[in-house]
Amino acid sequence: MRDAARLLMNLKVQTQTDKTLFDYLTPGFFNDVVKAALTTASQDFDDEEDLQSPSTALKMGYDLKRMAGARWAMCLKSGDRQEIENCNDFLKLMQLEWSKLQKKPL
Repeated sequence: MRDAARLLMNLKVQTQTDKTLFDYLTPGFFNDVVKAALTTASQDFDDEEDLQSPSTALKMGYDLKRMAGARWAMCLKSGDRQEIENCNDFLKLMQLEWSKLQKKPL
């Protein structure tokens, strides 16, 4: 959970907004989430291929999928079809794009 809190702090600084983590779990913020995750995993900006904490990026991916699934369940219970679609799209992006982070050298 500390990583999720650090991710949220990085997202707020990066986007200059004051939203909850659930608000960022939408397709429109996906690139921001990826950048904040790389910052949280302490990307070495001299060499973009290396992460100082690659296991943090991996764990964060699992946590983000779990949180997006929880958000999807809340939206499903409330019947908000637009938000359900946003959750599905975010989860699809996670499935397709997050693997780029997982392929960083360990």
